[in-house]
Amino acid sequence: MSSQMLSTAVVHPLVLLNISEHTTRTLAQVKRGKITAPQYMCGAVLGRQVETKFEAFLSFELKLNEASTERAEFDLEHFTVRLEQLKIIFPSYDFIGWYAVSTSRKLTP
Repeated sequence: MSSQMLSTAVVHPLVLLNISEHTTRTLAQVKRGKITAPQYMCGAVLGRQVETKFEAFLSFELKLNEASTERAEFDLEHFTVRLEQLKIIFPSYDFIGWYAVSTSRKLTP
């Protein structure tokens, strides 16, 4: 990434829709008793930066390791495979960040 300050950040509605769907689906499964409430829901964000314009076009959820109870750790193999699949379809997109949604009402830094 450039060391210049970003002048424009654009988030495609699909990214927001994916995050909302991921959260809603997970909480609905918790409510039905199908899964226990995860501490976090995380995902990767794909897009590009052209000069000082940052664009986020796509996101996908990250599979979290169930064994980790102290902190959110994701499955690196799942992430790598999914990223490679999407790079075939969208070769101009790069991994530009991630999102995390907490299911806890108590937020801590």
